[in-house]
Amino acid sequence: MKRRIPIFALLLAAFAFTAPAVAHADEPAGKKVFTAKRCNFCHSIKAEKIAQVGKTPAGEAQAPDLSDVGLKHDAAWMHKFLKKKVALDGKKHKKFFIGADTDLKNLTAWLATLKAKNAGTAK
Repeated sequence: MKRRIPIFALLLAAFAFTAPAVAHADEPAGKKVFTAKRCNFCHSIKAEKIAQVGKTPAGEAQAPDLSDVGLKHDAAWMHKFLKKKVALDGKKHKKFFIGADTDLKNLTAWLATLKAKNAGTAK
């Protein structure tokens, strides 16, 4: 005896798999890259309500919150930093950005817009 799956169940399952993508469709492309590339493993962006999800290893410096990174650097500089072509305070970025050039362009363009002056108090 064959069991048939009701069409309603199929539609419900299809909605469940597509709903998260629709819910975040209005997010900037760079923000999507930031979370997809797991930049928030080390960095937070409190002004955007993005928490750091990883633990900083003992003895290592905490990666900075990036809420105001756009006040300090432009997209072109950030592009070079993430490709390890320039240093900040004598240190290059810990991870080399791996991904499509368009992803890096979207990420750095979005980061350059982040200009919250009181990053430490942003919620």
